[in-house]
Amino acid sequence: MEPVFSERLRVVPETVEKATMAILIPTDLFILVSAILGWTNWWLLAVFAVITILFFIIFRKFTLSTEVYEDKVVIKYFKTRSYRIEKILDTRYGVMNELRNYAGISFRNYKYRYYTCAGCEQGVLFRTKNTVVAVSSERAEEFAALLPKAEKKIKEEANE
Repeated sequence: MEPVFSERLRVVPETVEKATMAILIPTDLFILVSAILGWTNWWLLAVFAVITILFFIIFRKFTLSTEVYEDKVVIKYFKTRSYRIEKILDTRYGVMNELRNYAGISFRNYKYRYYTCAGCEQGVLFRTKNTVVAVSSERAEEFAALLPKAEKKIKEEANE
């Protein structure tokens, strides 16, 4: 079955990846030159090369994937979680900082799940019987429209 909505966001921003690689790659080159000149051991180059490759793979593979099907919402973030659409009681969308407190309401005995990405300010928040879920999304309005009882969270509502 094909998803009705699908979005994939990088959890680590591209600028952070570039800055980290701008530090690690010259460090690897410096260690290589040092090893050639006999100033350090070759194993140090191997260790730092593995670290550089691991960071590169983590930056590329660590994503937030959101898919909405006819009957469920599937979120992949470290592990995969699925939420049945008929169990969603309430949906809001807008700026993540305003959504995360659920308009200042405190629900007891609820599990809070936040699937956020650095640099993505928009998001969707939905509530099931015992869970409040906040998901970063660059297309929050489109995502929320597919969920039941969607309403836009506006600043005036937070001030009431």
